[in-house]
Amino acid sequence: MVRDSHSSRTGWNLYLTWDYGASAAEVKLLCDPTGNCAYGNGEFHAVIQESTDGGKTWQKVLYKDENTGAVDLVFDPTNPHILYAALYQVRREPWTLTSGGPGSGIYKSTDEGATWTQLKGNGLPEGLLGRIGLAVGVDSNTVYALIEAKKGGLYVSQDGGGHWEFVTGDHRLMQRPWYFTQIFADPKNTDTIYVLNVRKIVFNFGMQQGLVLAPSVSVRDVVVIVLMVVLMALLASLQPAWKASRMDPVRALSHV
Repeated sequence: MVRDSHSSRTGWNLYLTWDYGASAAEVKLLCDPTGNCAYGNGEFHAVIQESTDGGKTWQKVLYKDENTGAVDLVFDPTNPHILYAALYQVRREPWTLTSGGPGSGIYKSTDEGATWTQLKGNGLPEGLLGRIGLAVGVDSNTVYALIEAKKGGLYVSQDGGGHWEFVTGDHRLMQRPWYFTQIFADPKNTDTIYVLNVRKIVFNFGMQQGLVLAPSVSVRDVVVIVLMVVLMALLASLQPAWKASRMDPVRALSHV
């Protein structure tokens, strides 16, 4: 599913229904090898709920307030008892978007989500935080965080979130962070991560540099954009008094 550039959510969406499809809620589902699952549901006011019986029953385990929602949830690839969650305070009104606030933060659980501890300081940016993306390296000690903040950018912890180091604030990683800010760890190389933004980026800590792989816009998207521009120009020439109030044909591919 591809969302337009006014959306604040990720692109590919999973929906959970309890009434055979009569109603459904958007979720991010995370299951460990034993069948225990956790998910965050909703667009902005999400909570993290956990099931220990394969999804038959659910219990709310992490919630902040009515202005804050869970936007990312990952677990240690070698120990599914350890989870990391990102909460994001955001409010979209018809006339504005307020991204960030005291409700945003990173949380860690070491007991399968039963209890959570907020990770603060120790190298994490000070002040208000916005959207946060999380990933855990294959070695289980390395945790990556892509953080929207005054000193925003890529942060890394080598001790499971205990201490953090600022890596880079490269603008290519943080363009339009309120609906991008997605980061993924390579499943075989703990020094390599992938960031999905306006461009798909791979970052290798051994090289200490980001490498742009390719634009996230397909050839079809480019053709559609060109045709729309030509059409708008033609309409403007035929009707000089008519003006386009806005043209924003570009689509953002948030997830692959």
